Amino acid sequence: GRNYPNHASKTTTINLVGLESGSEMRIMDVCGRVVKKELIPVKAQLITIDISGINAGSYIYQILDKSGSILSVHNMNVVN
Repeated sequence: GRNYPNHASKTTTINLVGLESGSEMRIMDVCGRVVKKELIPVKAQLITIDISGINAGSYIYQILDKSGSILSVHNMNVVN
């Protein structure tokens, strides 16, 4: 799902639909280093992620299923 707002400073919300138990969200910098990851609660429709500890810049976030397969990839911009 897409995140909003997408010039976020403290939190961002990701819209999710139909994920199974054990799904995960990863935020990576432009070099591919994981800077944050979170398990997604079962049957979550929306998750709000605290990004206040992430430096300003462009990032990629992935939604993965429990086997580690990538379900979606999106860009995210963090501002201070």
